[in-house]
Amino acid sequence: MSEAMRITDGGSDPRKSKEDEVVDRISGLPDSLLLHILSFLPFRCAVRASLILRPFRGLWRSLSSLSFEECDFHACRRGRSGAGEFLNFVEHVLALHESPKIHTFRIELNFHASGFPNPEFDGRGVMSNRLDEWICFALKKKVKVLDVALGGCARPMGAKPALHYRVPSAVLGSSNLVELKLKVCNIESLGQIHLKSLQKLSMFDVNLSEEVIQNLVSGSPSLKKVSLQYCHGLQVLKFERHPSLEELNVCNCVDLEKVDLASSGIKILAVYVGYPLSKIICPNVMTLELDGLQDDVNLDCGSSLNDVALYVSGFGDFLLERGVFLEYYEFKRLLKKLRSIAHFTLCNRSILVFSIWELNNQTCPSFNWKSVTMTLNLAKWHLPGISYLLEACDFLETLTIYVYPSNPEDIQRNTWDRACNFDGRSYWHSVQGTFHCLAHHLKNVMVYACVTEPYVIELIEFLLGNALVLEKMVISTKRNSKENRNGILYLADTSGLEKDYTSDMLLDFSQKVLSLPRISPRAVVHMAVC
Repeated sequence: MSEAMRITDGGSDPRKSKEDEVVDRISGLPDSLLLHILSFLPFRCAVRASLILRPFRGLWRSLSSLSFEECDFHACRRGRSGAGEFLNFVEHVLALHESPKIHTFRIELNFHASGFPNPEFDGRGVMSNRLDEWICFALKKKVKVLDVALGGCARPMGAKPALHYRVPSAVLGSSNLVELKLKVCNIESLGQIHLKSLQKLSMFDVNLSEEVIQNLVSGSPSLKKVSLQYCHGLQVLKFERHPSLEELNVCNCVDLEKVDLASSGIKILAVYVGYPLSKIICPNVMTLELDGLQDDVNLDCGSSLNDVALYVSGFGDFLLERGVFLEYYEFKRLLKKLRSIAHFTLCNRSILVFSIWELNNQTCPSFNWKSVTMTLNLAKWHLPGISYLLEACDFLETLTIYVYPSNPEDIQRNTWDRACNFDGRSYWHSVQGTFHCLAHHLKNVMVYACVTEPYVIELIEFLLGNALVLEKMVISTKRNSKENRNGILYLADTSGLEKDYTSDMLLDFSQKVLSLPRISPRAVVHMAVC
């Protein structure tokens, strides 16, 4: 028996016999359980384990998930190509695979890498033909999840390659596909599309047209979610009513000018508002995520909208540098349009805009938000924005704050901070204003992640001392970074996610919090710092 498969107790107990010390407990497991164990390994490692370890011998041929990544065969940073090894590996696996069905088939490579035969300019070169064969192999085995990612690991995100791989027409007629993911591809809708089982469609760097996307959606009666990122050629995205489509994510589609969902039943919409997008019509949407900001974007939403996340990322520096003029920009008009939303999510930049308005004594619009979530790289410049928010939200019942370490350089590069300096440690003692929500509505406060960061204890003290009807405050070091539906992390300094604190620091923080006076007789503080 191979030494790798021996389970021993180290020979430290003299009472154990030699027979007890060497026991093979894996060989007796059924193949179904051994296959389940292999499924947790990266595919190439699972194949190796099947070749080396006797209990797993040959089982890789029955794996239902096949994943081939070119990066496993080359050194990206040293420029060493492993194209030949990769191609041989794929061909070998497909030739010997025995399972009659495949659940997941994933292929990731650089379609234009120098190690591959160059495609002809019509996109149907030698590499295209091999991809066709591999994909058809998966389709014959009734694959449910097909993931074709041809951008490679070195190409910059969103960079448009000279050529795209044209997806075989057989893919668009598969009755078994449940999820389809395409990257750096072309879709030519030459005939009718029949994807009766498809539920998720994700396209990244795909050449599209209005006709193609409409045919894809109409030909997929079970479709629930569509995601488009860095796609080209699509100017108007318009969906008619669909029996099951619920969610649409659109990010950095560089030619997109208009999103029209007036006739659709989509309930969840996430959009990166980039140039030249100028119109978003979504009367039936209930959950909306907006990232980016332009002063000419027209948002037409309906009364069903209940949950909004607003991220000011790409245009953040532009806004902050011109903060004194922000009252004339779309941001304030957008907030007024969304004033009656029940649940609102804000990030760093949005709160800094609030700070600008507070420090410049600009008129404060009121909001009817009942639940607010903030994700902050907390610095003292966020404090006026938090104060502004508390004063503007008369009916706020639940406040959730994810705190991460601040990035001083990110804040100090703006000119407005030097004109309105203040002491962050004593800020809440100098706050003057009427906080209707603190007196009548705020019942739940949650503070998560890096809770021992500067200015957190002062904010907690202010809330405990002024929230008259507070019932529960939860303070936890649980790190739950906020991402939008396109998977973008909204933190200025993500290194803060790895920050650790000593037990003495946490104990001292906990003792301080628990000793703070509470104005509400029903307030209970739950601590989970470890």
